[in-house]
Amino acid sequence: DSLLTGAGMATLTCSPDSGFLMGVTVGSVATAFGYNGYGEVESVASGALYSEGLQYDSAQRGWGRSAKWYS
Repeated sequence: DSLLTGAGMATLTCSPDSGFLMGVTVGSVATAFGYNGYGEVESVASGALYSEGLQYDSAQRGWGRSAKWYS
């Protein structure tokens, strides 16, 4: 499938169906990405460290964001 699987110290995980980047792992820190039906990033989560949600309007313009850092 010739999808990129790594860059430097990072390991990349891509969806075999869409080719979208689903996750990045560097050492013990893993970050996951979620997408909506239009292929736009809808969520980003990094384990117990960070999470973010993105919202889009009916014209698919980004209009909102919620983020949380965990301690």
